[in-house]
Amino acid sequence: MQQKMRLVPGQIVRSLAGHDKDSIFFVVGIVDDFSVLIADGDRRRIETPKKKKAKHLQPYDRISAVIAEKIKTGSRIENIDLQRELDRSGAIELAISGSGGDES
Repeated sequence: MQQKMRLVPGQIVRSLAGHDKDSIFFVVGIVDDFSVLIADGDRRRIETPKKKKAKHLQPYDRISAVIAEKIKTGSRIENIDLQRELDRSGAIELAISGSGGDES
C-alpha cells in the first residue's frame, strides 16, 4: 500500500530515482495523491514539467513563497524564476552536503 504524499506546490525536492537522480526541483503541480509535476527551469522547464511519483522524491523543508504564490494565483512562472529561487534557497548546496531533507 502506497503512502500518500505530503508535498505542496513551491516545495523544493530532490529526485531519488531515474535519469534525474540527485537533481533539485520545485513541485509545480499536484497530479494525484501519489504524483506531482516538477521543474527546475533548466533541464526540466516549466513548459514541460516532469510527472514524478512522490515516493521517488526527497522533500526538503523549504518552500519558496514566491513560487508557491505564483502557482496559487495562477500567475505566469518563468524558467528564470525557478532558477533564481533555487539559487536563493541554497537547496543545491544542501543536496551536495546531503542535509536539510525531511528524512521521515
